[in-house]
Amino acid sequence: MNNAFRDIRAVGFDLDGTMYAQSPLMDEKIVQLFAEKVLAKKPELGTIAAAKEFSEKKYRELESRKKTLELVGYSNAGEIMEGIFREADSAQFLERDEKLIGLLHEIRKAKEYVYLVTTAPADEMEKKLARLGVKKDIFNLIVNGNDPHIAQKPKDGNVFSYVVEQSGIPAGNHVYIGDREKSDILAPQSIGMRTIAVANEIPAADAYVPDVYGIREILL
Repeated sequence: MNNAFRDIRAVGFDLDGTMYAQSPLMDEKIVQLFAEKVLAKKPELGTIAAAKEFSEKKYRELESRKKTLELVGYSNAGEIMEGIFREADSAQFLERDEKLIGLLHEIRKAKEYVYLVTTAPADEMEKKLARLGVKKDIFNLIVNGNDPHIAQKPKDGNVFSYVVEQSGIPAGNHVYIGDREKSDILAPQSIGMRTIAVANEIPAADAYVPDVYGIREILL
């Protein structure tokens, strides 16, 4: 265990890109469908290639596909994203991960509170967890894309304040694990949580691991 994390009592996880690695096959369909929706609202972009470039740039800036769709004029962006996720069916590319399952059980035994915060819609989240072999009851709390609290994840720390309130554990005793700077590192840090960056080296994070399995050496 890393001494800097010795007082951690609550461990939170992002899902996409954190509990499993994104693959080109998983991303390709989502990016295509997303760009098509953007092009429908911004025909001046002209081509699907230009729409992809525009939409992915905005997605990187906002760290939210839903907010990108709102930016181009969709009032029902959440519903559209649910439809994109269903059509892309990225869960089909996932396989049971015994190493991840074992890690989560170790963390659940060692820590007081384990939770999942994801912008993925509930049905998409459930399919992905099922494919990974992760049972929902391993988590004390799940906040997904259908929960009104999740709307604040990419913007500020409100969803994490909600988690702290639900857990009854001070923010300073929480660590959140994710792969995105704004939504997974800066947002939880804004209320006093510590963070671990997965896959992407993010200078602001308190620690970095190349994959989720690396958190064992830090937290256990």
